[in-house]
Amino acid sequence: MSIFTIDKFCSKDIPSRAEYNEIGLELTYSRSGSEDYYFKPNSDTLLAALVGSGARKLNLGIMPRPGDYQALMSGINPRTDQAFCSKTRQTQLQTDNHALAGFSTSFNVEKSLSLLYATLPRDQQIKFEQAMMEAASRTIQHLEEGGHFAYRTGAQGSETHPGEVVAATYLHFTNRNQEPHLHVHAEIPNLILGIDGQWRTLDARELYRRQVEIGALFDASLASILQRDLPEVADHLECAPERSGLVVAGIDRNTVMRFSTRRQEIQDGLQAMGASGADAARAVAKRTRQTKAGVEGTVLRQEWKSCLSDLSPTQGDLTPATLLAVEAMVFKNSSVFKKHDLDRAVAMLSILHGGIGSLPEIESAVAQQLGVVRLPASPGAEPLFTTETFRQLEVDLLRFARKASGHSQHFALSDLQIKLALRQCEQEKGFPLRDEQVQAMVHATSGRQISIIQGAAGTGKSASLAALKIAYSSAGHRVLGLAPSGAAAAELQKSSGIDSQTIHALLMRLENGSDKKPFNLCNRDVIVLDEAGMVDTRTLHKLLSHVEAAGAKIVLVGDSKQLEAVGSASTLHMLTQHLGSARLEQIARQRDSADREISQAWFSDTQDAPAMMQQRGLLRVASPDQPSPIDQMLIDAVQVHKKGTVWNEILLLADRNRDVTMLNQRVREIRMANGELDSSAEKVIQVSSDKGYTRQLALCPGDRIMLRKNAKLDGTPVFNGDRASVTRIEFRKSSTDESQVETLLHARLDRSGAEICWRLGDYDKLDHAYAMTVHKSQGLTVEHAFYLVSETTDRRSAYVAFTRAKEACPFYLSPVCESAFANRTSAFKSKMTALDADPETKRRVLKLPVGLDETAIRTQQPAVKELLEKAGAHFSYSDKTETPQPAAPDPLANPISIPTPQPGSRTKLNLLIERLRVRLGIVRQTGKTIQSSKSSWPLADASVDDSRVVKHRHSATPRSHLAVSPSPEHA
Repeated sequence: MSIFTIDKFCSKDIPSRAEYNEIGLELTYSRSGSEDYYFKPNSDTLLAALVGSGARKLNLGIMPRPGDYQALMSGINPRTDQAFCSKTRQTQLQTDNHALAGFSTSFNVEKSLSLLYATLPRDQQIKFEQAMMEAASRTIQHLEEGGHFAYRTGAQGSETHPGEVVAATYLHFTNRNQEPHLHVHAEIPNLILGIDGQWRTLDARELYRRQVEIGALFDASLASILQRDLPEVADHLECAPERSGLVVAGIDRNTVMRFSTRRQEIQDGLQAMGASGADAARAVAKRTRQTKAGVEGTVLRQEWKSCLSDLSPTQGDLTPATLLAVEAMVFKNSSVFKKHDLDRAVAMLSILHGGIGSLPEIESAVAQQLGVVRLPASPGAEPLFTTETFRQLEVDLLRFARKASGHSQHFALSDLQIKLALRQCEQEKGFPLRDEQVQAMVHATSGRQISIIQGAAGTGKSASLAALKIAYSSAGHRVLGLAPSGAAAAELQKSSGIDSQTIHALLMRLENGSDKKPFNLCNRDVIVLDEAGMVDTRTLHKLLSHVEAAGAKIVLVGDSKQLEAVGSASTLHMLTQHLGSARLEQIARQRDSADREISQAWFSDTQDAPAMMQQRGLLRVASPDQPSPIDQMLIDAVQVHKKGTVWNEILLLADRNRDVTMLNQRVREIRMANGELDSSAEKVIQVSSDKGYTRQLALCPGDRIMLRKNAKLDGTPVFNGDRASVTRIEFRKSSTDESQVETLLHARLDRSGAEICWRLGDYDKLDHAYAMTVHKSQGLTVEHAFYLVSETTDRRSAYVAFTRAKEACPFYLSPVCESAFANRTSAFKSKMTALDADPETKRRVLKLPVGLDETAIRTQQPAVKELLEKAGAHFSYSDKTETPQPAAPDPLANPISIPTPQPGSRTKLNLLIERLRVRLGIVRQTGKTIQSSKSSWPLADASVDDSRVVKHRHSATPRSHLAVSPSPEHA
């Protein structure tokens, strides 16, 4: 997908930016003028344009002239030499070097499009370039019409108004490393024209919030224009909106990375700084920027064609996304969403399916097929939305919790049974259980069909579960352990003795069990779900539907303050609020009492954990005269290793996968330099990821590896997240084809010590295991952990990171991260459930009686395999598509001009749209809109009252009508 970037610049930067964009002093121009990297005045190729309604109001024309940039950014109309902003604003720009002068934005297409462009004949390249400029113009026009360029008035800027802007756009086609890189710069003065004719400063908050949507809008516009002007090129385009947006079919990731050395330079710079995030990336990009060498355009293009001679794009796949994929795009791992989230998903869906002109129809189709409902909101608050299905999933969970909370003798254990189980557990563990551990076990063995144990990290929940397992097993019950990940399931089994597996593994067995070996739950089963706070709503709903049908018991174990579910908000806290729980709060994992106090502070909502770490010297901020955060982290880890701690018990933690990859590489380099790994025995193997990407992985005997997929290797079950040490790597002739060589890996599993051997061709989901993300580490315990803080670190990730080790876990920060760290970790922040946003429905669910014979889990869901793969029914588009316009007769000579309808033509256009809607079956009834469709998302059994509608805040004509549903009557 195209990436939309936005950055600010100050008034002191205006002269240099004018040279950069208008003159290009860094570059020796080629004589043709048509291959210049920067805009060249009087060039015979259209590589620049002034766009935006503000430009038309100033009568600037289409083509920028020398001096326009500096004048516009200074608030001067270059055609009249008169100021168009207030005297106060002009004085500020002239006297304050740090006054915010403008916004430097850019539209950067996905690399595969740049590579395809590089292989085209020059006449097609020119059309592609023109399409880029037109797409930028269309996108900016759409943002204006949607009110996303805005200004504020009123007390403390309390009122927001739409306005019109000026944007100077410049097309570039390479990066500084002479690689194909199509992108359009859009330089926008910090000035916006209001409806009252006054120019004010621009409120760019919506641009930052909608960056992904804006990139998708550009893609949608570009695809439509290419379909119109270069259909033979557009045939190779496809869109996977839930993954990567507009791409060229048949160009693999390895080819893309071959021509992405500039990106790698920035990544290397970030690694050297020990920093991450957008701000740090911009700083590195500026620091590593080199003067672009002057290469004649024709020569450069010929070199590209030679290097890309083997590029073989295929026919693009235009199959619509599935409804489950669309749902994921809209919710974006939450349980409620805002209007801009819906706009983002709709923009993605419009790529190659009608473009910007089809947005209203696609939005209506999404609203209907997903069953979007607007949730009640307090006056002045931004509206929240969910789907009726998602709300009903939560209603079902709450209803089941109420039904299952009643006492039943079926799962009640006697005092004697509990006492004997505790005695046996303490004998096996070799230590007595604390009072709160005993109380947790007693609470979970009550007669309730559902029980909850909430425990802070390192409080000894596993000991309580071990006693529970002994008690119920002795009473003739089958105890099954479940966890969200394979590694967590393995840890649960190891620490509690409960036979465990992943939730999805159990659900697959229940739904797809063979006739020969069927697997079913029964009313003698007790299910222990560990790390329950990380389980998403759909998965927990699926599990509880089987629990209810079988009459089994479930014990939810987790910590609402650790990491939340990825796919949605966590419902564990909501269920705990209404069921209560046993609580384990005395953290015992760390050996030192001072370390335990810090862990307790991270768990607490009131104590200042960062200040306590600062006093202990555990917050390590890099300064210019010290090693970078990463270097210091590695120095400390190696020091611990030299004192006798094996690498199995050392864990480096980070928030991002790219930091994890870099840390793994650095540790291996250190181990090789210290003679711990034999470089002469190093073998390079090919491994793959879940997304199908392949890459090279270097391994030596003694290396630490992580297994990334559940499987059975050499007769031994292994789980995603299992860690192991490589013992041997061998190559031998294939048993099926002697001309082929197969790779055998030998490793020793950490959790069991089992030696396993397997063919790489059978299992290649591997990575190094010296470092991992905090998210993947939840549930693990090691001797020493070290945490690389990023700008995304919050209190949850800091809490989990610090509590992974028995010794204190130092945090390593760059100066860029330090300023935001205290604020981001000041309090726990939780994703909101649909019922949190709809307290009236929650109240009614809690008020209505639930009979013991009544089915609580009512909402039907797709099969678990469909949920995992986001498969099933596809999204259905409306028939309306963007009508292609004829191409300009001479793209070299004619400037790009996107006509904007005047008020009269706008009214006619609105009437035409209304007529089209009627013809498409959109029936307007007393303030609501219903679109008929053959495809519909299965709604819950509640009727939906959509008598209220939500309209666009700024748009003159509503783009959509989303139903507002009250609480379901049957709840």
